[in-house]
Amino acid sequence: MRFIEEMSFNGKGDSRAIKWNWKALFAKLEAHYPSLEKIESSPHSASMNFSIPGHIGTIGIIAAYSRAFCGTCDRMRVTAKWSLKTCLYYSGVLNIRDLLLSYAEDDFIASKLIECVGKRALNGFEAEKIPVSESMAGIGG
Repeated sequence: MRFIEEMSFNGKGDSRAIKWNWKALFAKLEAHYPSLEKIESSPHSASMNFSIPGHIGTIGIIAAYSRAFCGTCDRMRVTAKWSLKTCLYYSGVLNIRDLLLSYAEDDFIASKLIECVGKRALNGFEAEKIPVSESMAGIGG
């Protein structure tokens, strides 16, 4: 089971005003399950994962709004308009449709993808400074 932080859906949020951030979610879970144990997650996991001794399955907390996993995130999204987004909070995109229709060489396409990925925020504090111009509902987050 995964729990995700409360998020702003209008693109104008303030992470300091969020009541159910990952710390609050963890505190609530730990209050009910004091034996909660952190388990090792993949280096690119979007969630902090836990197990409860004697229970099947795992629990994860996704710090989506406070962006506590930005530096290790390996997710990208292609929008319905063929734009590559390397972060839900980043308004910069790569127009894949135009790139592919240009019949560019594979090396050029690869360099553009690498360039796009290289522009993502290094951590959540850096990402928080990026103005969000779209709502999560519009992006598909």
